[in-house]
Amino acid sequence: MKSALVLITMASAACDGDGYRVIVHVPGGPDRASRVEVSVLRSCGDADPLGVEPIDPVRIAHADGETSEPLGPVAPGRYGLYGRAWDEQCSLFAAACAPFDVETGGEGTIELFPSTLADPAGCDAGYACTSGSCTPADAGTDSGAPPEAGTCPNGLDECSGACVDTLSDAANCGGCGIRCGPGAICGDARCLCPGEKLDCGGQIGCVDAEHDPRHCGGCDDECAAREYCDGGTCACRPGLTRCALGFCTATASDPRRCGACDTSCAGEVCDLGDCAGFFCGIGRSECLGGCVDFQSDPLHCGGCGDFCAADEICVAGRCEPYGPAGDCDACPCDDCTGDYERCCTYPGASFPICLAVACG
Repeated sequence: MKSALVLITMASAACDGDGYRVIVHVPGGPDRASRVEVSVLRSCGDADPLGVEPIDPVRIAHADGETSEPLGPVAPGRYGLYGRAWDEQCSLFAAACAPFDVETGGEGTIELFPSTLADPAGCDAGYACTSGSCTPADAGTDSGAPPEAGTCPNGLDECSGACVDTLSDAANCGGCGIRCGPGAICGDARCLCPGEKLDCGGQIGCVDAEHDPRHCGGCDDECAAREYCDGGTCACRPGLTRCALGFCTATASDPRRCGACDTSCAGEVCDLGDCAGFFCGIGRSECLGGCVDFQSDPLHCGGCGDFCAADEICVAGRCEPYGPAGDCDACPCDDCTGDYERCCTYPGASFPICLAVACG
């Protein structure tokens, strides 16, 4: 994928060094963007939905052609870095926001990867696009009217009344009306996914086939409720054992398979894999002859027999949906944004996931 690299500098307010370099990777090649804007926000919640004007930005800077202006000093803390890009037709075609931390005396490179917007926005009513900038309609000669057939510049095609680059436009990728799925970008007229993600097209888009239980190892491969996706293969959730007929069993609490697939407790409860008489240990409750923790057990989450779906884990007695953490190998993870902004380690495993609530 080709990208336009736009460099904008920023420094910590208490930094005597070189500060931070912000590099914006604009999709579509070096000639796509005529203007790029980068804002420092108090959080990415001030840029929802993507593409909107930022709410009360802490700092804002622009890059136009070969020149760029610095963001200037920013006080240490956690912020949202918001980038937007416009083309020569004044269409806002790409945007992204990612959390980042500014440290006292900190320096380094921060990279931002805007995604192509599904519905690029042009100039507001009463404004026209003149030389790549929106100006009052009477200030230039551009009427802002849709292009006439055959009038689009070389390299652009007319789609639904707009001139677009079908090599890089995610809403018209390779041809008019061919839309890339969520998370995908258009490069060289093909829908592409970032990193190691798999493109499942349509309404699914880019998925993490390594850890997504709904698309584990392939677009149509879904794990069962008692399984999770481990390296692209559906396996029993941590703490469960595959017994007869391939069924994943909680040998820590199943009185028919207590501690092992062939061990049965005769009238006793199964507690932590042992036949333990008639009473459960502290913090565990009796359920179907076994001792379970209603606060964390995905098979009995909040109550006996209340099991979580494959894409949920049990947190504080509630089944909470989670999302894969992209290309991250551990927390913290910048891919955990929006509704799933908290990075947690999957219970009993070593890979990170993204949650909407605090980790259990």
